[in-house]
Amino acid sequence: MIRYSFLFAFRNLAHQKTSAIINISGLVLGFTCFLLLFMAFQYELSYDRFHSKANRIYRINTHTLGKDGIFYNTGSPFPMASAVRNDVTGLEKVVSIYFVEDGSITIDRHSMQKDHYQEKKQIGFVEADYFNVFDYQWISGDSQKALSQPNSVVLSEEIASKYFGGDALNKIIMLENNLPLKVTGVVRDSPANTVLPFKLFVSFQSLKDYLSKDFNLHSWQMIASHMQTYVLLPEQVEPQQVAKQLPDLISKYVNETDRKGREHSLQPLHEIHVDTRYESTNQTPVTAKASIWLMLLIGTFILLIACINYINLTTAHAIKRSKEVGLRKLLGSSRIHLFIQFISETLIITLSSMVLASILAALFLPWLNELLRIAIPHHLLYNLTNLAIIIGCILVVSLVAGIYPASLLSGFELTGALKNKIKTAHVGDLSFRRGLVMTQFFISQLLIISTIVIIHQVEYFTSAYVGFDKEAIITLSLPDSNPTTLRQLRTELLGSTAIQQVSFAFNHPLSDYQFTVNFQYKASGNEDKYPVELKPVDSHYINTYGLTLLAGQNLNEHDSIHSFIVNEALVRKMGLSTPQDAIGKVINLTPGDESPQVITGVVADFHSQSLHQAIGTCILLKIPSFLSTAGIKVNPKGLKQAIQEIEKVWSRIYPDKVFAYQFLDQTMAGFYQKEIQLGKLLKIVTSIAILIGCLGVYGLVLCAAQGRRKEIGIRKTLGAGVINILLLLTKESILLILLASLLAWPLAWYSMNKWLENFSYHITLSGWIFVFAGGVVVLIAFLTISFQAIKAALANPIHSLRNE
Repeated sequence: MIRYSFLFAFRNLAHQKTSAIINISGLVLGFTCFLLLFMAFQYELSYDRFHSKANRIYRINTHTLGKDGIFYNTGSPFPMASAVRNDVTGLEKVVSIYFVEDGSITIDRHSMQKDHYQEKKQIGFVEADYFNVFDYQWISGDSQKALSQPNSVVLSEEIASKYFGGDALNKIIMLENNLPLKVTGVVRDSPANTVLPFKLFVSFQSLKDYLSKDFNLHSWQMIASHMQTYVLLPEQVEPQQVAKQLPDLISKYVNETDRKGREHSLQPLHEIHVDTRYESTNQTPVTAKASIWLMLLIGTFILLIACINYINLTTAHAIKRSKEVGLRKLLGSSRIHLFIQFISETLIITLSSMVLASILAALFLPWLNELLRIAIPHHLLYNLTNLAIIIGCILVVSLVAGIYPASLLSGFELTGALKNKIKTAHVGDLSFRRGLVMTQFFISQLLIISTIVIIHQVEYFTSAYVGFDKEAIITLSLPDSNPTTLRQLRTELLGSTAIQQVSFAFNHPLSDYQFTVNFQYKASGNEDKYPVELKPVDSHYINTYGLTLLAGQNLNEHDSIHSFIVNEALVRKMGLSTPQDAIGKVINLTPGDESPQVITGVVADFHSQSLHQAIGTCILLKIPSFLSTAGIKVNPKGLKQAIQEIEKVWSRIYPDKVFAYQFLDQTMAGFYQKEIQLGKLLKIVTSIAILIGCLGVYGLVLCAAQGRRKEIGIRKTLGAGVINILLLLTKESILLILLASLLAWPLAWYSMNKWLENFSYHITLSGWIFVFAGGVVVLIAFLTISFQAIKAALANPIHSLRNE
């Protein structure tokens, strides 16, 4: 019986080519979107789960509590790991990790040739136990001894091949041209879904030789976001047992003045990638859990729209099959036999659609990886989990999309079916079908409005004034902070007419690398401490980046006193009324320095973090050995000339360093990469949702035109024009779409407002967004429907009435 059911199903589909093509097209699009978005969902939630001890690894974070809330920092004090080993019980391993933002590697080939490489966010200083906590496959070297000595480095397979063509063991590389490192091991490349993207693992004992002498590696006051501590818990130890011991460290090692408001917490390794609280100080991109689940929800919505199409088109097409049902019942077919046959048709369509969708998903996977900046491997599509998901999707969709039409068709009454008395309006519950159409366009409206809001928010991010000049500024990572070399570099660069300003600093104004210390101005009578960001800069920083000096004077590199400039936010925190009131105030701030420090200037607030966060307190101060970034303001009209001049000067002063530059505005755009990606993704899936919905509406109008062709013929005979027929066939669909829009707007307004609340600075929702979204859907649907409606309206009524 089943064999014949499938045979008849194939024959019926061959006879109903248009209907089958529309159904298969809709389901193929739905399945393809679902598979791709489901894989992206899996990938984002799989970060670092490949480590065998992942569920026992935690990062120690720093929180600073104040009246304005909590400041979340991924960093911990430099001596944290040592103190945890000595004073905290119930731990298996403790490791320190120091992230390097931008590192220069030099390799001497012993043939008068040196090769230079610039590695961005791929170098990490790690302790020897790092490889006992995190899993890596070793190609050569001893995991227990590889980083036990200073000046040693372990390379990934990719880097070993890049530097040495393969055999790298015992070779020497130079970090920043002054730190020789011996290769003591090579490991397999780790998967891309990790918050520890290192490809060069340098022994932690070498850190003191890499950092400036001004870095106090024993200070508990300064928190650097790229200095992190990880712990491995034994099998039976709960994280709460360890966390409750951390306050004792603060009491023991942090002085009474600095400990107030500070606490440390444990964060599970697998939560790091999805915890947006630490986004501003995280060293790798963070994806909000809501965004991850949104991808799965969107994929499910698209598939639901495709299922609704199938149900609607099949039920609308049922009238043409009423005689077939009647004849089969007359010849002895039971309702269950007919039900199986119609379910078989759905299963065939679903299975065919899934096969085509799997092929398309494999073809479009590289595009998805590029769009979302992820690295989903092809084999993930065909692993056991996803194969089970695919089979489950086929069965679920076949049941969801097939049960109602199959029940409807197999339930036709024999006499009415044989006499062709089944009318279109009576095929199924008309209200139910209208509800399905509304559901399709309800979802489409939500997607369109979400897309418009996200695009406008991204435009706001990229165009908003951030308190400093970001245009036509080129940034370079400096190999060293030697004052003589930097003076020579500035002098030669300013010799070009294409270069306007040059500044050296720890980083540019908006950066994800931060140094923070607890600050308290006792003269205000406020006993609360709060974090303040330190920005080591030179005296040219304000002019180069166009900061606004509100009071006092700029830093003077020749001053003998320790002076610094604060922003307005810090002035307000100090309880002072005006910027001028802050000038001359004396405080002690710089870690390890007891000399008095004087506020000599106040600048207008500027964003030192992305617009996700509110403007924080900030201090510009002179620490010459911390100057690691060059900011070069160039003439926009002479940009090409400026780059050439900069490269010439760089090559003369740093002949052994790679010339690698970035434009500040492009660097800043990277802070909003997730929103940009989400906007692009929503553009595409929204277009697909509308396309699937229009396919369904087109199919419904096609069936309506065929089912009402005699009515149309009579109306035309009685004088109805093309416009009358067009309105007859389109008005119900347009009204349903308008009603779906009205229902979608309140939910879209609420959900988008909740999303915008995640940002300290955001757009305000306007009514035009909702009206525009509704208009777009109505226009597209009308154009889709009109083709078939006009065709029916222009048909010769003789052909539809000749059998009467």
